[in-house]
Amino acid sequence: MSRDGGKPGLWTPQVELMHEDPAGDVYATYFRLPKGAADRHVEKCFQEVGQKFIEAMGKDGWEVNGKSVRCFGPFTEPGIIERLDEDLYYIVARFRRRKPLIITIEQAELMEATPRVRHPGRDFFKFIQWFSNLSDSEKEQEARQRRGLAEQAERQRELEQELQQLRRQHGIDS
Repeated sequence: MSRDGGKPGLWTPQVELMHEDPAGDVYATYFRLPKGAADRHVEKCFQEVGQKFIEAMGKDGWEVNGKSVRCFGPFTEPGIIERLDEDLYYIVARFRRRKPLIITIEQAELMEATPRVRHPGRDFFKFIQWFSNLSDSEKEQEARQRRGLAEQAERQRELEQELQQLRRQHGIDS
């Protein structure tokens, strides 16, 4: 317990925030590269973005848990046509606090009532949980399917552009 705002005689109960998993909490960032980027380019971006990610988390009082830093990808963002020429890569790692985070009971109750998802419909942690349960062969199959869908959408777009060009050349209204 500690003094509350310097007011004499008042005490505010405090609690220590614990990690949900003893190995640490999962955090992630991402980067994009053009489709078909060379492995050395992916590795270089992974190192650069990963280092910035770890440094930024370090400034906020977090330390990376051992060798938990991983890169997942390439992925195509579903439903985003403008991004079909880019691959998305996620960098995921487990972090632990350097020092325990002490908060008041009121702050803890407020945190418990606050939803964890920042962008409804794009819950990254559900994706990571789903992804981590896949076997390596399933992950490769999923990546192949996503690449195939992206290539199919690109070919569809090219065919539609050719069709529009032919219609204009022949004076046909669509």
